[in-house]
Amino acid sequence: MPPSPSPEAPWRAGLRAARVNLLPGFLVQAAMVGTVLAYYFLPASRPVFDALAEAFRRAAVGVAWG
Repeated sequence: MPPSPSPEAPWRAGLRAARVNLLPGFLVQAAMVGTVLAYYFLPASRPVFDALAEAFRRAAVGVAWG
């Protein structure tokens, strides 16, 4: 039976995970910023957001306000 490899240090595992997830994290952030900017500065996108809001309202998805 070959000897088991030494376990990876926790800080190294964390650093490796942060490096692997850096690009996907930035892509998600860019998509969210783009969504907010489209909502406020692109009037043509308003019907899309209104349709989404209506669909969520009909499905009763979300938080109950009031």
